Amino acid sequence: MSLGDYMLKQFQELLKKNDLDFYLIPTSDDHNSEYVGDYFKFRDYLSNFTGSSGTLLVSVDGAWLWTDGRYFLQAEKELKEGITLMKSGEEGVPTLTQFLEEYTEEDDILGYNGEVCTHKLIESVNDACLGEVKDIDLYDALWTDRKERTHNEVYLYDEKYNGTSVSEKLNRIRDVMEKDECEEHIITSLDDIAWTFNIRGSDIECTPVAYAFAIITMHGATLYLQKGTYYVTVVFPKENN
Repeated sequence: MSLGDYMLKQFQELLKKNDLDFYLIPTSDDHNSEYVGDYFKFRDYLSNFTGSSGTLLVSVDGAWLWTDGRYFLQAEKELKEGITLMKSGEEGVPTLTQFLEEYTEEDDILGYNGEVCTHKLIESVNDACLGEVKDIDLYDALWTDRKERTHNEVYLYDEKYNGTSVSEKLNRIRDVMEKDECEEHIITSLDDIAWTFNIRGSDIECTPVAYAFAIITMHGATLYLQKGTYYVTVVFPKENN
């Protein structure tokens, strides 16, 4: 048995210890990014599949990986023994929710890490699963050599290149907020934050973004940026046009 196969078996034993029957592992990070940093690559760690799109479902005695046509050949080469490749969109291949509808039972418990799962995904899984769906983070319990969450330097993308100031962009967003009668707008997607605040970073390989969150109100905006292992805030008071 290879080290990779051993780790999958260890994770299945971890499910049993936590009274779980299934565990869902998506690709995304806590910003629902398509490409993620090493800190969030638990799906890669367990499956050995390195593609940018894929969802891993592990049970106490099996495992399945859903991915799209871009990655069928790659997944066939990379997936560890004991993981079934589910070729999304192919005839006769159930979707994740169809699979859960067919193979879960009323007394089953499906776990997931709520930090990296969208509300939409968990809603669909909850509707499909016949048993209980439970938010429980098991990543660190197995992934003892997990890399640190990246917190690289952030830099300003000069206005002479982007053409629009932060204050102009914020006011354009506020115009839409006002039409929709919104008082606050929360941004979690990293590319949207990079555009809005004219910042760039290197927290994700080959992607010029920085891990951050932001809140825009009618009177100002707050950008939350990492400094080491914690967040600092940058406040943008509203400027008049």
